[in-house]
Amino acid sequence: MWRRPCFLPPCVRAVRTVKSAVTGALPNIPSSHLSEALAAAAGFRTNAALTAAFWSPGKDPTAVPAFAFKDDLFLSRITELGHTLPSTWLGFESLARKTWVGKPYTNDRTMVARNLMVAGVASGLAQNLFTLDSRGGNLWQNEGRNGTLFHVWMPHDIPALGWVSDIGFGELSIHIACWPNGENIRNGQVGFWAGEAVSSGWLEREQGKWIMNDYRGGITLNVRRRLQKKLAECIAPTSGFSDFGTFFL
Repeated sequence: MWRRPCFLPPCVRAVRTVKSAVTGALPNIPSSHLSEALAAAAGFRTNAALTAAFWSPGKDPTAVPAFAFKDDLFLSRITELGHTLPSTWLGFESLARKTWVGKPYTNDRTMVARNLMVAGVASGLAQNLFTLDSRGGNLWQNEGRNGTLFHVWMPHDIPALGWVSDIGFGELSIHIACWPNGENIRNGQVGFWAGEAVSSGWLEREQGKWIMNDYRGGITLNVRRRLQKKLAECIAPTSGFSDFGTFFL
């Protein structure tokens, strides 16, 4: 099935973010059992197998898929380990929306914009291209304001490409294209000529840690209508940053 609403870049930071949320929702289940059940939900036999699948420098990021969680696999493993999920557990989609999705995202279109930007920030952090620090936080090879292309992890083998550049004041400009058209995403005026679903926005790192998006403006989006619902369901967690916040002109 397409619907796997909570997914992660394949790195320890992202998995810890999800485990922390699951632990809060299921406090009576031992930590080691939750780790094994989360690994099973992501399609791995053991937590050790999931850990071995993390991306690391030197690996081709396009050859390492995102982790996506399935409720039925999680339930099956939890049951094998001798536990019963409480009625308050409504699954990974409910957990993702409650824990990581901000108030501005109220329909499929705004969710697509949100999901692409969060996936881009999370993927850049996972690949150590930048940090959430406003000073010294640009780690790509050219540490000036020139940017870099990078791989963006999405579920379901959706190809995605990102571009990040420093625009000063601790802010990063980030462009994301799913089903990209070459490297056009590196250009300033992004649109359908850069891909089938294209989002751009800014990551604030000096006044706080958030993707700029409020009532005055923020994320821009071009998405083919046939892809909108599918991409709206691809919810990635935030880790150390918020998916919305003040838009600075």
